[in-house]
Amino acid sequence: MLLVLVVLCLMLTGCGAVGDPLPPLLDIPQPPTAFTAAQRGDKVKLSWPPALLTTENVKPRPDRLGPTEIYRFVIGDLDAKAPIRDSKEFHESVTYQKAKPIADVPAGQTEFDDPIDPAWMNHIVVYAVKMTNHRGQSADFSNVVPVAMLKVGPPPTFETKVTEHAVELRWNGAAGESFRVYRDGAPLGDVSGSSYDDRDFEFDHQYTYMIRALAHHGKFTSESADSELKRVKPLDTFPPAAPQAVRAVAIEGSAEISWTPNDEPDLAGYNVYRAGVKLNDKLLTNTVFRDTAPGPSPRYTVKAVDTHNNESKPSEEVRP
Repeated sequence: MLLVLVVLCLMLTGCGAVGDPLPPLLDIPQPPTAFTAAQRGDKVKLSWPPALLTTENVKPRPDRLGPTEIYRFVIGDLDAKAPIRDSKEFHESVTYQKAKPIADVPAGQTEFDDPIDPAWMNHIVVYAVKMTNHRGQSADFSNVVPVAMLKVGPPPTFETKVTEHAVELRWNGAAGESFRVYRDGAPLGDVSGSSYDDRDFEFDHQYTYMIRALAHHGKFTSESADSELKRVKPLDTFPPAAPQAVRAVAIEGSAEISWTPNDEPDLAGYNVYRAGVKLNDKLLTNTVFRDTAPGPSPRYTVKAVDTHNNESKPSEEVRP
């Protein structure tokens, strides 16, 4: 029994032994690799993801993060040689020019608008950001983004109209102007002129449209500020076509009415009328109907109905 107690004591003593102390965490955030910069009218909009890991591959402690530093270089006209390409070249330029950040934004903020100096027009401006810890230490610059500064016109004022096959956007645009159309924040396409038809839509879904004017110089494209937002919920108020090739045949005291089927994808069925009075209680899903009490000299028409309860114009009137 004594031996067992001795062994247990040794085991507990070993588990409680104090090892070498761990160095304190540096809390230096890893540089972002998805930094973006783009001209929007008279501003350059910068955006970057929040710090996810430190250089020690641990989740950063919010109270140990410092500000994000924003750097900018105006490096030449649009036809100059290739701009600063990566964080290493950017670091060398900062060191050589003893550059200071143009702004510090608080930890957690991930966007910044940089007003454009008119002197930058037709020049390339290169941006990068650097994340710091609470001691001002940092790892490296983010990815580097060059932005071509172009004179771009204002966004257009536009109107929308829902038709059976498209949401139509219309605005006043001069010859040679081009625009980029957005729906729900995603670009639909670039157009020259003053119209765009969105044919890839669904009824009863709400969409938000926005347009930006564009400016081009060689491989560079810049966008204006956002136009006003237009929210559109297309409603199907468009009836099917009237049924065609309607026939009425007298058969043993009754009348059989038939017609060729409609081809609308949202077709729900048909209604048959005698002298303007509907004969069927429920929508017909086939293209033949028998009237068992036609009476003397009956006159028939057929109407198609879609899934939104839109009824077509009457077919040509027929008699048996």
